[in-house]
Amino acid sequence: MSRALKYLDPGTRVRARAVMAAMAAYGYPLFVTCTYRPEKTQIERYAQGRTTAGRIVTNVKRGWHCIRRGGKPASRAIDFAFKKQDRFPDRNFWDENWPWDRLKKICAACDLTRTLRWDLGHMVDKRGESFKKAWQNSDQA
Repeated sequence: MSRALKYLDPGTRVRARAVMAAMAAYGYPLFVTCTYRPEKTQIERYAQGRTTAGRIVTNVKRGWHCIRRGGKPASRAIDFAFKKQDRFPDRNFWDENWPWDRLKKICAACDLTRTLRWDLGHMVDKRGESFKKAWQNSDQA
């Protein structure tokens, strides 16, 4: 699993940087918790709580984080969280009091979509495609 922006699809990388800059301008700097995740790792995460020990952490065997092109990671998903700030000492990265709705609106303006109701920082660069279509166009198909 990686947090590096270099593992994003080039178009997704531009969108992610724009979102981060806009949120920082509003006074809410972000950090990235995940960009690329190998398919094998995603399958292991899917098994957790089903066939291996632990609680269920995902509902997909493959995801936007796993896309590869030309033999290299080209993820079209990014997970954001808010950087802890001195002005909000009691808030953790996932606190409901962070401006998640503002993040969602800025992401939408940059053509990134929140695809999971329960994961507020997970954004996807769909480009009008379903995941099935994006997966078919990737190296894994």
